[in-house]
Amino acid sequence: MKQKMKKRVLCAVLAAIITAGAMGGCSMGQLVPSGESKADSSQTAESSQTAESSKAETGSKTESVDTSERKGSTAWNNDLAAKKIGSVKKEVSSLNAYSTGCVYVDKNKKYGILSLDGKHDTGAKYYYADRANVDSGEQSTMTKGFFAVFEEERETDNPNVCGLVDSEGKEILPCKYGFISVLNDRYAQVITATEQTKDKDKALYYVTSKMLSLSPDEDDIMYAGKWEIYDIEKGKFVSGVTGTKRYNIDAKGSYLEYINDEGEKKIIDGSGSDVSDGRQIFTNGSYVLEKNGAATVYDTNDKKLFDFSTKDYSISDFRNCYFEATTGNYPDTKHFLLDESGKKVSVDFDETIYYIFPDYVCLNDYQVYSLDGKKLCGGKTLRFDDIHRDAYLAYDDDTCSVFDKDGNMHYSAAIDNDKYYQSSFAPYTTGSDALYYNYADKEFNIKGAGIGNWTVQQKEEKVATLFSTRSGKSILDNYYSYDSVEAVDGNEYILAYNSVNGSSSRGDYDIYILS
Repeated sequence: MKQKMKKRVLCAVLAAIITAGAMGGCSMGQLVPSGESKADSSQTAESSQTAESSKAETGSKTESVDTSERKGSTAWNNDLAAKKIGSVKKEVSSLNAYSTGCVYVDKNKKYGILSLDGKHDTGAKYYYADRANVDSGEQSTMTKGFFAVFEEERETDNPNVCGLVDSEGKEILPCKYGFISVLNDRYAQVITATEQTKDKDKALYYVTSKMLSLSPDEDDIMYAGKWEIYDIEKGKFVSGVTGTKRYNIDAKGSYLEYINDEGEKKIIDGSGSDVSDGRQIFTNGSYVLEKNGAATVYDTNDKKLFDFSTKDYSISDFRNCYFEATTGNYPDTKHFLLDESGKKVSVDFDETIYYIFPDYVCLNDYQVYSLDGKKLCGGKTLRFDDIHRDAYLAYDDDTCSVFDKDGNMHYSAAIDNDKYYQSSFAPYTTGSDALYYNYADKEFNIKGAGIGNWTVQQKEEKVATLFSTRSGKSILDNYYSYDSVEAVDGNEYILAYNSVNGSSSRGDYDIYILS
């Protein structure tokens, strides 16, 4: 008999865990704190684990906030409006919206992929489907969505059943591989199982009843095999970049850095050539080329940006549209930022720069500073609201603060998880009757369930309103429930579900984009 394996083997999760430094680069996106996932920020009022989220689905009535009169507008001025771009009407048993697109299951338990705008649908033709790339917060360069698909069930003697499609349903790789994960927009890592093995040293990956394992246990199914790199842009495998041993691969723009089976570090450029000129490559694919103390910075397309002398400073990385530079020797090292022209855009900081965003940095002393060196608040974590593109969230062990790019503090309070939850842009009180913070009134007076940057208020039984805590106004009205999805393309989509026969249908919804 064939030994069956769990069908929900997550290609993306495997690669994210066992491939060090899989993705990197320039992004204005928010950094995801521990325990949160930007890729899963499409939190629905139906599926939210919080008690207040479930209220938006069960139809229990809550009082709406009266928006006819305000105590004074303290909200940001660029609140977004919802523009309808399409509709979907399908018979599905489930549908999950992700930052890369939607995965649905039909009544026959077949999987399909639907783009967030509703224009591209593969049809329910797969045995299984899931995301093949995972957002990585501040360092993410992903602007496209990819999905790992299975045409048949994975079995121990038939493990190579995984393929790759994009968010529009176009086949990138056929279903004949063991695991596939997308490293960035350009490259995918592809693993082919060659044989089952009991030798831990020969095993390239391990499969357990819990889908995968970082280190093998007695009951794990282990496979020997080979890994390769597929160039999505060119539509072919990168020649010579392969191995049969445990691997460490970094995709940096058009560059690949990896260790071959002989233990040698290799750097391959976009043409597939081995680069041995000593260039220092940053997470987005830009790089520094140094010769006799004179250094030149190039962008991801090999265009010269600026020159500098290594006697003056060194550049360690490119993050969120700034080069991170250092000067001096420890313990007198100074840290500062440069723009793409080489212009210095920040003061010198004594501490290492932990998080970098367009207007603020968070240092290793757990303090948030503006680029001109003004200390604003504490922050072990710093996030940027990349939907409104003007708000920041910082919190440490003591306080949570929300402020704008000009340093105006819109919310700040001591952290007390017994009273309210503060790790999002819409803080709310805990308990059965949760109240969300209304920035327009500067009070906790919005009853509802949180999804992303918004709240869902129950207007009447089985009719809900999508409400902005930013402006104190409704964004959408008269739908059963909503999904808020921050897409890899930088947009936010709202999936507004209709009520069918008195209950929510995941396959009947209107699509809005916030702008």
